[in-house]
Amino acid sequence: MKLFHFSAILANDLSASRLIKPRPSSFNDLFLAVFSCLFLVACLPAESDPIITEARYYHQVDSEKLLQLDGYSVMRKFSGTVKSKQISELNFEVMGKVEHIYADEGDLVVKGQLLASLNTQLLLIEQQNLQAQVQEVNAQMLLVEENLKRITALINNGYASTQNLDELTVQKQILAANKQQLAASLDAKKYQIEHAKIYAPFAGTINQRFIDIGEFINNSEVVFELQQQQINEFKVGIPQHLVAQVRKQKSFNLFINEQT
Repeated sequence: MKLFHFSAILANDLSASRLIKPRPSSFNDLFLAVFSCLFLVACLPAESDPIITEARYYHQVDSEKLLQLDGYSVMRKFSGTVKSKQISELNFEVMGKVEHIYADEGDLVVKGQLLASLNTQLLLIEQQNLQAQVQEVNAQMLLVEENLKRITALINNGYASTQNLDELTVQKQILAANKQQLAASLDAKKYQIEHAKIYAPFAGTINQRFIDIGEFINNSEVVFELQQQQINEFKVGIPQHLVAQVRKQKSFNLFINEQT
């Protein structure tokens, strides 16, 4: 635009010079006028020039044939808790005073290990008393046996009646019943003495201890809580409509503390 404006002014100056002082056109003037016109034409846009535009891009789609499948797998996750398969609350089968404690909370114990025991002094005294009664009954039975022999001999010789024989026979039966009762009491006392101790029914860990030495406890009080080791189970809730599918699966991935 500046060149065009400059050329126009230059052309006006040339016209003015001709009016003031006309002279024949020289070769230089003619060349300058032709050059200016050609330059102006070159600067103007031509109507016939083509307009360049960007070509539009269209996405191309490839078709694929669908294949029907019998089914598909879906990964599902369920939350649950890992617990010991067996947790037992142990107690004495008899009442008494705690004399010894051989295990404490957190201890690992093996099956059959002695955990605690009661004072059995009173039970031993009662056992001795029953044994003395058995000996007394045995002595009475010996005496009755001897009397039966004598009465039988006297009856055979006609010196005694059968009433004495019947009385001795009944007495012998009573003593036999007493002896049987005392034997049962002795077995019960022996059982109490043996079960005045607690043994671990299986290998595990002592979770809690509820007794102290010198404490008198009843046979209904819990003494230890024992948790079985190395045999755990996973408890998880599963929707009812998925139970049948879960049962068909043979193995599962279990994540505990971010470990598989």
